[in-house]
Amino acid sequence: MPIFETAVVLTTQFHHSSLKIPECFDTAWQIFFVPPSMHRIHHSVVIKERNTNYGVIFSVWDRMFGTLLTKADQDRISIGMGAYPRQEKLKLHHLLVMPFTRQVR
Repeated sequence: MPIFETAVVLTTQFHHSSLKIPECFDTAWQIFFVPPSMHRIHHSVVIKERNTNYGVIFSVWDRMFGTLLTKADQDRISIGMGAYPRQEKLKLHHLLVMPFTRQVR
């Protein structure tokens, strides 16, 4: 179990990083694993992009379940929650009352 947990933590740190990886390495890596460029698509505010690339370590799961998306303009991806674009509305007191005041679709 410690090997799996270590692998999850390391890969999660890797694909949540802002590292720019050479395209040839990125393309080869995503055959089996999840590179930052692939996982970044998963955090997009665009729902069709956000509902893809759920894999943590291996990209094979997304291939098997049809949720793999590798072609997206990395420079145009806006990361976050589309329903909450204003940072000043994401302070602690706003977040605590949010579940009771607004429904997210």
